[in-house]
Amino acid sequence: MASFPVTPNGTDELLEFLTDTELVIHRIGAEGSAALGQPLATALSATGYDVREVQPIRTA
Repeated sequence: MASFPVTPNGTDELLEFLTDTELVIHRIGAEGSAALGQPLATALSATGYDVREVQPIRTA
């Protein structure tokens, strides 16, 4: 498991982590992609990931 800060550097670290993984990732769920997570969702979408909003009640 890995965690990354919600900052531009954290987004860069996450993208690097995803690029280096051997996993094939088709879709990423992001909680709060309409507010605090919006820059992350935008960055992931720009690199070709299918990003979906996940409601907080689903992540509890």
